[in-house]
This record gives sequence, C-alpha cells and structure tokens, in this order.
Amino acid sequence: MGGVFQPPWFVAVRPNKVEMNLSSIVAGISICTGIFSFAKGVLQTRSICAKKNRPNAYVVMVWIEWSVCITMGIICWLYLWGTIPPSFQFFFLLVTLWVFQTQCLIQIIINRIALLVPDQTQIIRMKWGIGIVFGLINLSVYLIWIPARLQINETYIKINDIWDRIEKGIFCMIDVALNVYFIYLVRSGLISNGLTKYMPLFIFNIIMLTFSLSLDIILIGVMSLGQIYFQFHPFVYLLKLYIEMNITDLIAKIVREDNRVSYASKTFATKAGAAAAAKFNGTGTLVCSSETRLATPTNNTRYSQELQEINSQDDNPFKANPNCGIRKTVVTEVQHVEDLERQASRINNWDSDSPRPPPPCLRRHSSIP
Repeated sequence: MGGVFQPPWFVAVRPNKVEMNLSSIVAGISICTGIFSFAKGVLQTRSICAKKNRPNAYVVMVWIEWSVCITMGIICWLYLWGTIPPSFQFFFLLVTLWVFQTQCLIQIIINRIALLVPDQTQIIRMKWGIGIVFGLINLSVYLIWIPARLQINETYIKINDIWDRIEKGIFCMIDVALNVYFIYLVRSGLISNGLTKYMPLFIFNIIMLTFSLSLDIILIGVMSLGQIYFQFHPFVYLLKLYIEMNITDLIAKIVREDNRVSYASKTFATKAGAAAAAKFNGTGTLVCSSETRLATPTNNTRYSQELQEINSQDDNPFKANPNCGIRKTVVTEVQHVEDLERQASRINNWDSDSPRPPPPCLRRHSSIP
C-alpha cells in the first residue's frame, strides 16, 4: 500500500457481503433523513433571513451539521465499497468531519438552552467549557484512532477499542445532561409560572431525550460490528439534527399561541408570551408573589393607564432590546376579566414569526405604589 504513515504490515479489512448490505440500508435511510432535514432547514432559513435579512448562528450551525453528515455518509459508503482506499488522508478527513459534526450539534443544543437562561455570561461559559471538553476529546481521537486504523502497533489498537467507547459515552452523558437541564428550565421557568402552553414542549423533549439516548446506545453497540459503524455516525447525527430542528419548530409554534385569561384558570399572557401567574379567590382578591390587594371596579381605569405607561416607557428593557427574553410581569391590581383579555391580546401581538422565543429575563414592574 505504501501510503503516508502507513506501515508495511498494514492489511486492508473489507466488510463482507452481509455487512455491506447493512451499510447500504443505513446509507439509504440516511439519504431520506437528509432530504427531510434539508427541506426543514430551507424553511427555517427562509423564515429567519426574511426577518433579519441575514442568517444567524443557529442557521449556520444547522447547515454545517447537515453538510458534514451528508459528506461523511457518502465517503464512508465509498470507503466500505472499496472505491476509496484506506489511507492517512482519508482517516484524517473522516475525523475532521466528525469534529465539526460533534461540535456543531452540541452548540445547537446549548443555543436552545440560551433561550431560557437570562444570564448570558453563564451561556458563554457553558459554550466555551463544553467546547473545550469536546475539543480535548477530538484531539485524543486524532492521536489514538488514526494510528489504530493505520495499524501502527497493537497498543494503539487495544487503547482505541476501549477509548472509542468511552469518548462516545462521555458525549452521550453531556448530551443527556444538557437536555435534562433544558427540560428543567421549561418546567421550572415557564410551566410553573403559569405558561401551561409550554407543556407540549416539556413532554416532547422528554420523548426526544429518550430517543436520542437510544441512538447513542445503538451507536456504541454497533462498534462491535467492525468498520461498518462508520456508516452509522452520519445517520445518527442526521437524526439528532432533525430532532433539534423539530424542537425549534415546536418552540416557534408555541410562542405564537396565547395563554388566555380565565377567571378559573388563573393565568394570562403578557409580552413575549410570558404570564403573570396570578390566583383569584372567591372574594375577587388578586394573589401575587409580591403582595395582595383588593381589586375593585374603581381601580380599573388606573390599572389600565399604568399598564400602558409600563409598555410605553423608553427605559422598558424589552422595548430597548427585543431579544431580552420571556418576561414575567407581576401586577398588584386587576381589572375585570374582559378588560384583562383585551390587554393580553393587545400586548401579546409581538414579533411571533421568529423561530425562537427570547430568553427569560424575569424582572418585575411595580409602578403601582
């Protein structure tokens, strides 16, 4: 063979007929998944670019992930078929594509978490911290996996058999941890504060977390089948990408919905889809997290005027920064239910075409003394 860094004793290992048939089936399913992902990516890209006149970080990462998975799936199948010979150049290219594959997907998940975390410093630290951890693991694969595939010596091969499964297990645990954190934020930051419309997102994420964990377990399991597990990598990550894109669509759909006011249901929607979690007792008293006051008809006009003043203030954080986030507004007086519904409908006409809701800057407005 005599390739770069290829020892004289190198022996090319080819899959048998059954393994090649299995690889071809996985490649075909990957193509179907890639087509559906491409169609959804085009729709989301058009929506975001029509709104901002330019792609954002989410769009860029989605298309990098999609392109890498498709490229990786094609060259892996050609390698298993025998069209591309084993070489240092091929293995180096494969690992490089895998690096982009893992880094972009994990950053897409963190980008979703950033929607619900008001402290952007925490998000920046999370991005860099997890990015560095993944980078160190990626570097170890360059140093261990490539020499093992080139059959430099038996030591590299034995270490790679163990480390390859460990690093995929680490990726799996980080993926699960981030998704569990997102589910916790949805439950504690949105649903518990009255935004019951986010319950479908909560349930959907639990189901998708289970499915994503199953994909990681399958990927670790097929490593025992030999080199055909190369073909499973782009397939698994294409499915994960499609899951992330569907979660984004679900978030956009839920944000456009309205939490209606009900004298019995106790919640109403405010700007950016947030809710003032208020409870009414039988005497018409509004129970808030800050204080309790009696709601009388004489206060209706005053409350309406002050709510309009809050929404029109020049120093309103949401007005100054439309990306500020999902806000929880706590009020201390309330008008009749019909007036509340009209107010909720008016102030809920925000920019609802965006595929992502703003992050939750949970601040209080208390202009009423």
